[in-house]
Amino acid sequence: MKLHSDSFAHGQPIPSAFAVGRKDGAADTFSDNRNPHFAWSDVPGGTLSFALLCIDPDVPTVAAMVGKPGIEIPVDHVR
Repeated sequence: MKLHSDSFAHGQPIPSAFAVGRKDGAADTFSDNRNPHFAWSDVPGGTLSFALLCIDPDVPTVAAMVGKPGIEIPVDHVR
């Protein structure tokens, strides 16, 4: 199976237009927060659905919270 995007190059950072925030000079500001393009090909026969996890290594995240149903991120969680 192959997954690709027209929104960013393989192995490169996702452009800020597809993020909730961005560095704008010395300040953090909101970004466009658009959905990036994704497409797939060569899907194995019998596939009924996909799951795509996007993990941002620059964000301090508790590993136990990733991909778990019913998880609520506390207000005081480090951002």
